[in-house]
Amino acid sequence: MCPFDAWTARSALDKIFWGTLVCVIDFHFTQTSGSGGFRFDVISDVVGAAMIAWGLGQLLPLIPVSAYAKIMSFCQLIAAVAVLEALAGHIVMDWPPPVRLLSMAFSLICLLAVYRFCDAMRLFCSSLALTHVEQSWRLSQQLFLWLNAVPAVILHAASLLVMFSREKVHLNIGPLAIAIVIAAMVPLVHILVSIRRTRSALFQPPQGVAI
Repeated sequence: MCPFDAWTARSALDKIFWGTLVCVIDFHFTQTSGSGGFRFDVISDVVGAAMIAWGLGQLLPLIPVSAYAKIMSFCQLIAAVAVLEALAGHIVMDWPPPVRLLSMAFSLICLLAVYRFCDAMRLFCSSLALTHVEQSWRLSQQLFLWLNAVPAVILHAASLLVMFSREKVHLNIGPLAIAIVIAAMVPLVHILVSIRRTRSALFQPPQGVAI
């Protein structure tokens, strides 16, 4: 990778890193009147999703591998749709069931996009002989699969049962919810670590394996 492309990759990874943090660190307050209202974010998720989409667009042309380009194009498309969803998220209302189903389906697609993004970054690192960072992305992907994606599918399935149940069902998982939230943070932190490792390795010679 030429120096210019390396700096472009660094800039792109920075956008994805900080955009992810903006989306995850959520400080907001809500103003409602009757059955509707508006949600105000200190830093809007729209900004975070837009930063991620921008960063993905910068990374897309840097590696001449068709599989990498297809994955990055898919991830960028999902990030662009996430911008629209974040805009809609500012509106507080009782959304009809079809819209809620669509939102649930899109959240699962977002999980797939993150999983595939790890694949793309493995190809990115492999093409640049950054073996140690590729291993970091491999672990990030596995952690995300088992601690984020699989539990999310199970929870969404349970939510669907509740949504279409004729009787009112209240899910109360108590202290388990705290454990789930903590476990879900582990892959996110490791993905952010992998992003920083990739960024740092762009101007360094290959090193030993790190996880």
